[in-house]
Amino acid sequence: MASMKNDSVDTVRNKTLIFWWVYVLDKGLALRLGRASTIQDYDIDVLPHLETNLGGIPSSHHRYMVVSIDIARIEGKLYEQLYSASSFNSTPDLREQRAYGIIDELSLLQTSLASCRVSLESIAIIAAQHLTDFVRPKSSRAVGIPLIRPY
Repeated sequence: MASMKNDSVDTVRNKTLIFWWVYVLDKGLALRLGRASTIQDYDIDVLPHLETNLGGIPSSHHRYMVVSIDIARIEGKLYEQLYSASSFNSTPDLREQRAYGIIDELSLLQTSLASCRVSLESIAIIAAQHLTDFVRPKSSRAVGIPLIRPY
């Protein structure tokens, strides 16, 4: 934020929007490529609060942006907690517990968006593909092998 202290309101808004779209792309691509994200959440000092009126951008696009940021955060957690090299040093039970935690986050997101008419079908399909290998039936003690492996 310090780098934008002398910028106009419009410039700050545009830089913020660009940053968050890059963030969304980075998290999504990193997960799909099986690599760590370039932008780490602990390094972010730009707040994700976005004005309701983004310079004439319709509110549906604004909501899509906010949802995309939320999904990107979950994608980052998904890689970090289930696919990263350090996660492979965790016990299978811990990895399973983390997978259920991420499923809970996705469920909360879906519940909060139910009134917004935002379709989560494609998100659910992607999440299910990634999480299926980590979630086991309650009667089984076997943990699946992940589809994405770090190199």
